[in-house]
Amino acid sequence: MKVKLKKEEFDYLNYSLLAGNEDLYSKLQLSVRGTLFLIDVSDDIVDDLHEWAMEELQRNGFDINYDLTYEGKILQGLVDRLYSADN
Repeated sequence: MKVKLKKEEFDYLNYSLLAGNEDLYSKLQLSVRGTLFLIDVSDDIVDDLHEWAMEELQRNGFDINYDLTYEGKILQGLVDRLYSADN
């Protein structure tokens, strides 16, 4: 399954999850097309990434007024893209 991510979405994913997880990183087939990062992964990995992004969004994505933070906006984009890739 191919997932298209914006640069800031890929950067967040890369530095927050993949940097410390070489096993997962090795399962990603990555290519860059202009400003998009294309990741080719199995359905199971997409499910795992989606679940991780949803948990991160709940933990780090909102300010005290429950408005999306900058980080939350990136995570919301990840959640949306991973969900649409899964369906």
